[in-house]
Amino acid sequence: MCSTYDMRHGLVLLLMVSTLARPPAVALAAESSESLMVLEDFEGARSKGNGPHLSHWRWSEGQKNDAKATTSLLASPLPGASGQGLKVLVQSPLPRNPELVTLWHTGADYLPPTTQALRLRAKVISGSFTLTCGSATAYFACSDVWAKPVVLQPGDWTTLELSLVSNLERNFRRAIFSSGSESIYLTRWIQEPLRIMMGSSSQGELWIDDLEIVGRPAPISLPVQVEVLGAANLKGAFTFATDEKEFDLSRGHQSEPLRKPALLQWPESAKSLTARLRGLEEMSFIGVPLTASPQANGFRITGRITHESQIPNVVVDFLALVAPDGIFPWKVEKANDKEFGLCLAPARTIGKSWGFYHARRLVPNGKIVTLNLPFSDFLCAYGQEDLFLQHRMQQPLSASQIVALAFTSPFGQRSADTVFTIESLECIRIEGEPALTYPQNSR
Repeated sequence: MCSTYDMRHGLVLLLMVSTLARPPAVALAAESSESLMVLEDFEGARSKGNGPHLSHWRWSEGQKNDAKATTSLLASPLPGASGQGLKVLVQSPLPRNPELVTLWHTGADYLPPTTQALRLRAKVISGSFTLTCGSATAYFACSDVWAKPVVLQPGDWTTLELSLVSNLERNFRRAIFSSGSESIYLTRWIQEPLRIMMGSSSQGELWIDDLEIVGRPAPISLPVQVEVLGAANLKGAFTFATDEKEFDLSRGHQSEPLRKPALLQWPESAKSLTARLRGLEEMSFIGVPLTASPQANGFRITGRITHESQIPNVVVDFLALVAPDGIFPWKVEKANDKEFGLCLAPARTIGKSWGFYHARRLVPNGKIVTLNLPFSDFLCAYGQEDLFLQHRMQQPLSASQIVALAFTSPFGQRSADTVFTIESLECIRIEGEPALTYPQNSR
């Protein structure tokens, strides 16, 4: 069995690499940092990106053909680069819709919790380039988020650190739950590969070298004492959708929902719960009702999480559902493999006081693990009615409000089903172990 510490900090431990020496940065992250993960060195098979030309799905066929004739993305040896770099040529103005065009996909679906910035080296040979980085986030989170753009003019090689935790910008393309949020997060909720983006007004020749994630090192492991204060009844597990269209489709007869409810099973010979789920947009969840003791400050979950592919590690998103006095304000239908048991879309819960808090973990694929989830690592991602100000003010998770713990497999794992085999879910009192300490994000 893997240790609690390894599971809580596994993403940092698995992805950490040695610190790389760099010149002084011109756009520093909020805190001192070291290299956690090399994303791209533009050498060999690792270099996939977009190439060989710029394109965007919003552009017309004529605009795509024009861009194909006037843009170039080429990984090649460059003077001053550490081996190969990326040469970007933009010879004619690009369409201004959208304002940001993806320049390179890094392949990083998930970020270490202590991530602070993306570091890269860049050199403008001619013209002017606006650079940033970002990604789409989880469906229940902040839509598309990117770092504050930096404008580069011709000059020598420059080291940039694009902060992923402060001065972040976003759109409201899917702001179902986050339109009123005071916090913008990328590190906690990244849903698709982190990408380098370029302003559509950029033109000329740009060189880019070595992309890496930088941040704080992994915390030192501390002795942990855990007191179990109560266990959930896994027989009460239910499914819910956070999108009313998908919920309605699951209960209709014309077409099936794309985001289907999880298939829940309770083996007769065991007390465990098995749930099979395909990770598409984060709209389909498994929930387990849970009442927390006033002394509780965390959850403990023991089981096996298996993704039916060869990926070494599986990401799990946890939602703590909350309501005043910890009382369900809704009725849950009996779970089946065709219909969601509950719809928690805001339009379907008007007048109800409820909300949810979010945490994320990385676990080894197919291995039995025990995870401690301190309440202090859960961020308030949504609250309405009586919990509206609780969301806006980012108040901490309170044991007295907990209704259920829910979980799902995120979008990045959509290539195959994720099977959750849960042996136990408990409320606990943790002594001696801090939370994950995601950097505090800000606008």
